[in-house]
Amino acid sequence: AEVQRLTDMGATIDFQVFDANGDTATQIAQIQTMIDQKYDICLLIAGSATALDQVVESAHSAGVVVVNWDSLVSTDQLTAIVFEDQVEWGRMTAQWLVDEIGGSGPILAINGPAGISVSEQRWQGAKEVFDANPGVEIVGTANIEYNEAPALPEMESLLSAHPDVVGIWCQAGAHASAALKTLQSLGMDLVPIAGENFNAFLLNWCDLVDEGFSGFGTAEANYMAVISLDLAILAVQGMPVPSTVDATP
Repeated sequence: AEVQRLTDMGATIDFQVFDANGDTATQIAQIQTMIDQKYDICLLIAGSATALDQVVESAHSAGVVVVNWDSLVSTDQLTAIVFEDQVEWGRMTAQWLVDEIGGSGPILAINGPAGISVSEQRWQGAKEVFDANPGVEIVGTANIEYNEAPALPEMESLLSAHPDVVGIWCQAGAHASAALKTLQSLGMDLVPIAGENFNAFLLNWCDLVDEGFSGFGTAEANYMAVISLDLAILAVQGMPVPSTVDATP
């Protein structure tokens, strides 16, 4: 892991970045290491909504300032959470796709990994919209890591099995990029795709505008990380901080 220095809000901070690569056991071990080595702060994007609760509570009890942002744990035994309304994200993107396909037809629905709060909440919102539009038929689904590499073979399998889809709803830009590339590689119609602002997706989209491709790319608020760090610094300095911050634009 890389150790760097950052100056912010008048504080000099040594920090270390841990990446569990989607493995919950690894993330639990990493947080336990922070407890054992007496870290002051743990900024956390949770790889599981529930499996991290015990170690997060242990960190909180040990005096570690834990600020959880984006993908959240279930426990409230931590310093603060910073989040966006992911259910509304699901509703918004699903409604765009329903409108784009004229309210009917077969579609694919691609979610993030099972058990992650962002994935579950986005699907909750999207499903509300799809359920309210009985003309929309979800003919294929998948839970895929937020990464283009594993999404590509999954998309090839799904689109080969369902070549008549009229739209694709994706939770992530990496999924959307894989979907668009797969449509191209299979020589299929460029159906509307909902996704996020993943650079490869956006660049390919720009190249295909003249061919009539229609996409939807939202953006996660990257400043959630900055808000989380600011809250953590204030908490370490003994200042009162809110337990929840809604960063929805």
